[in-house]
Amino acid sequence: TLLLARGVGTLVLTEPDPRLVAGLRATFGAREGVEVFEGTLEGYLEKRGPGSVDSILSSNVLEHIVDDQACLLAMHALLRPGGTLALYVPARPELYGEHDREVGHQRRYRRSELRKKLVATGFEVRTLEYRNLVGAIGWLVMSRILGQKPGLIRSGVRFYDRVVFPVCRAIEDVVAPPYGQNLLAIARSVDRT
Repeated sequence: TLLLARGVGTLVLTEPDPRLVAGLRATFGAREGVEVFEGTLEGYLEKRGPGSVDSILSSNVLEHIVDDQACLLAMHALLRPGGTLALYVPARPELYGEHDREVGHQRRYRRSELRKKLVATGFEVRTLEYRNLVGAIGWLVMSRILGQKPGLIRSGVRFYDRVVFPVCRAIEDVVAPPYGQNLLAIARSVDRT
């Protein structure tokens, strides 16, 4: 909704889960300039062809993909030369715990690992920084040290997302932390030939 309010051109929402597609269509299906595509990014690439989008925004998706490098290759192919990828993923493998397993995370990323994968798949990394330092500390204590079950963590996450995160995000927009629960990457598609 925020992207549409800011005047983005055509917005394509890709989703392979039919139940989630139904929700997206109910919310966005009647909006002008929005396409809901049922399928994977690779399926959208097959339908539209290489170089058919200007930007890709992927938030908390890549960690669910078994072959994340193949997904990054598809993103690169889908982007026009010079197109932008904005990627937000869970960081720090030492934070990986039961909640990650429960929601289907295949991994949490190290900054160096994500940079290497982006470069190997044809991206020039412009920004790669940790985000959510306070969340990382809370996650480490609750999930790894105290061994809290995912259900208990979820109730704390709702409070954190509404109250604490907006303040932390404003600070981290000015000064990137040295450690965090997530990684934010902004990368540009470059010609790999």
